[in-house]
Amino acid sequence: MRTKALELALDLQSANPAAGEINGPTVSDPGVNTAVTTNTFYIHGSGTNVALGTGITQASTVSKGDLAGLANALSELIKDQQTVGEVLAMVTSDETDKQKRSKLRAIGDAVRAGSFAIGTGATADVAADRIIDLAHQFLGW
Repeated sequence: MRTKALELALDLQSANPAAGEINGPTVSDPGVNTAVTTNTFYIHGSGTNVALGTGITQASTVSKGDLAGLANALSELIKDQQTVGEVLAMVTSDETDKQKRSKLRAIGDAVRAGSFAIGTGATADVAADRIIDLAHQFLGW
């Protein structure tokens, strides 16, 4: 973590030597904004090409009904494989989409509350929101 903080400080200083000073530049200044902006990408499915840079636009398609892809994405998000299995069983059940969404939100709330261990690189809030997003992407609802 100390290395990341040092890298950020050096990037800010390179962007603008007055960064960090009283009345110095803020995130609204282009050089500083570039130094502090972080993008997180979750890419699932068969089109996993990633492009980074200024002005880049990219689209990726997830195949509807790809349960293996959904299982992989959930496994990256939630460490407890029993929970992943429960989510998969629930989303493939005969319940209505409305009932499934309600149960997924309950699971998301449990993740948000810290009831389930999540994978690295995501906060509990992000992981909770991603569960619904993944179901929408992979199941089309």
